[in-house]
Amino acid sequence: MYGRPPALWAVAICALALPRAAAAQTFWTGPALVFSKPAFADATLEENQDRLTSGVWITRGSTQGLYNAAEESGYSNLSPAGTEWAFGSLASDVETLSFSSWKQWHGSQPLTAVGLPAVLHLIADDIYIDIQMLSWGQGDGGGGAFSYRRSTAPAALAGDYNGDGSVDAADYTVWRDGLGGEFDASDYLVWRDNYGAPTVQPRATATPEPLGIQLVISLALGVAAAERLR
Repeated sequence: MYGRPPALWAVAICALALPRAAAAQTFWTGPALVFSKPAFADATLEENQDRLTSGVWITRGSTQGLYNAAEESGYSNLSPAGTEWAFGSLASDVETLSFSSWKQWHGSQPLTAVGLPAVLHLIADDIYIDIQMLSWGQGDGGGGAFSYRRSTAPAALAGDYNGDGSVDAADYTVWRDGLGGEFDASDYLVWRDNYGAPTVQPRATATPEPLGIQLVISLALGVAAAERLR
């Protein structure tokens, strides 16, 4: 019966034991804004939707709960699609917060969440937002009114002309192509002085330590040498 030599299994096990780098998270720590939807307002209109990203537009019909108008035509038990909610704030470690669907978050009693600090997670873009419900129109007479206060994206980074969150060579290309129109020589100095800067420093989880990587490499080299001597 054929299989891997025992030494190769040891290398594989060591490699699996190393911490894995996780995708970067984005934390919206910009100035707070208040969004409100009046009672009986048309939920299909942009002015009555909080368009957080291209894929998340929070709104509410004249009854029931919040939903994501970018992906849903109305409320369901899993609405708003693409989001999860937790009590707490960005000042704490979000990894310790207990996220769930909007309905589970308030236990089917949205009024109980009014006034309490919370965090909204936009799952697809891995964005975390401080949010606090300010009002909730209850029942048929409430007309679907609601309001909340939330944090916003950090201010745009000077020199980030393509809006991707960093100042790099791609922004120089945008500046060059727009020179004499949207941009002038002073904009080049802004790009130069901010080159290499990110908009925010993302929080990261565990990454492989250099010593651990060296251990795996050393084991692999040792196995290769042993195989050649056979």
